[in-house]
Amino acid sequence: MRYVALFALALVLPACPATHRDVPCVDTSDCNQLGGGSCDLNAATGTSWCSYPDDTCASGRRWGDTDIGDDLEGLCQGPASADAGVDASMVDGAPPDALVDAATLPAYDIAYPSQWTFSVSGPATGFVLIANTSSTPLSLSTFQVTSVSDNHPTAVARVTSPSSPGTILQPHTAGGSLSQLSDNLLRGSGLVMESWADRDTNLLSLELLNAPAGTYDVAVSVTVSLDGRDVAIPMTIHVVPGPVIYLDPQVARRVSVFR
Repeated sequence: MRYVALFALALVLPACPATHRDVPCVDTSDCNQLGGGSCDLNAATGTSWCSYPDDTCASGRRWGDTDIGDDLEGLCQGPASADAGVDASMVDGAPPDALVDAATLPAYDIAYPSQWTFSVSGPATGFVLIANTSSTPLSLSTFQVTSVSDNHPTAVARVTSPSSPGTILQPHTAGGSLSQLSDNLLRGSGLVMESWADRDTNLLSLELLNAPAGTYDVAVSVTVSLDGRDVAIPMTIHVVPGPVIYLDPQVARRVSVFR
């Protein structure tokens, strides 16, 4: 069974709770004790908690030190963190494969802008980073767009993968070219803290064709595939009139994929 955790980054981060208690997270904006925080699912209990980068852990991430439940505080993610949670064999009605599913490991993360402002058709390029969160090298050669759809009657969202990446990302590194605006949003905000190993590979291109003049939103459903796993990366394009040219990413999201 695969688990995919979604979380968005708000550019203004709220303060952590002042008192010490078990506080499940909803998205990455809840995980601001350290840089690179993410809201990850504990597969053993189905509850999400904050984790942070830690190179001393085999998985590259460690559960937070405060406000973390399931007896996970300060533990490395991976098999050890699953063992520290509720023993699935002791839960009434747990399926036979629950123990196997509880030992899920990180595979990779995809960081990208989930909200845009467009006053022109595009294309926008250089806005996706893939972070190898596993303990083994990750080839980007299988990265591709598998489906695209939108909710507008005449405008057509076009998302393509313009290159066939031959990049191999080492553990705890990230790859993908970034425009300056996307770099500020993804890396400058602290959403992606991994070493930026590949800065040349443009992973996706985004266009909005046949868009009528006016001010409105277009919801775009995009699915990409990498390493045999389909990942949904939805986007919203806020269309505004010219003459000022906008092709701007506004809000970032990081999608975590687990084996």
